Amino acid sequence: AAAPAPSSVTLETAHGAEADAHVLRHLRAKHLEERAPGASRWAGEELPERAAAFVKGARERLEYAVCMARDATGAVVGCASSNVWEGPGSNNHSWQTLIKLGVVWGLHVDREQRERDAVAAALLEHVVARWRETGCTKGFVMAASDAEAALFRRAGFEAHNAMTIELGRAPSPTSPIDLLRGVAMRQRTCAAEAAAAAATAEAEADFVASLRASGAALAQQVPASRLALLRLPPPPMGGE
Repeated sequence: AAAPAPSSVTLETAHGAEADAHVLRHLRAKHLEERAPGASRWAGEELPERAAAFVKGARERLEYAVCMARDATGAVVGCASSNVWEGPGSNNHSWQTLIKLGVVWGLHVDREQRERDAVAAALLEHVVARWRETGCTKGFVMAASDAEAALFRRAGFEAHNAMTIELGRAPSPTSPIDLLRGVAMRQRTCAAEAAAAAATAEAEADFVASLRASGAALAQQVPASRLALLRLPPPPMGGE
């Protein structure tokens, strides 16, 4: 079950550029809190330009959206960005037409926010729910700390080469993934039926030919279609 958002906040999903300033602020705060070498320079100089460029491209081609948490005053106190995966083994590879991978990144809640961990968990669950709605088959995230890894585990993620979560979903008649599966299944069924019909026709033709080769007068007079009806079905496997 999804983690309920604390009563002190409300959650919403934004798709447009109006949310970019909030995304950037929380990304900057996240990097500074992690205190990685060079974090201050990165957050102040490189991150704004790179993040803006990535978000712009992801919005155009990777189904980008950001889940935001607002407090009672309407201020954005937390963000989690989400898009489909683009990279090695991405959704753009033809061999992966039946797979859709969701990625969550930039998850951050203001330090001052009451129930900070609960708000972060609710943001994450909101992202997972969106993945399900958009037909993702798997979701993953990179954990930057043990605390983040623990949060992701509580939400159902498991550790692989990245932390992933399986998103089993009911088939949808409008989902491109399920449509492709249906087409492939129908093609396999038609091919199997055609092969079985061809094998039956060949066996009947051989049977009729053997009857007529026997020289029996009746075999020469009865139409081939009627003679084929005399063919016994093959015995069951296993000697039953």
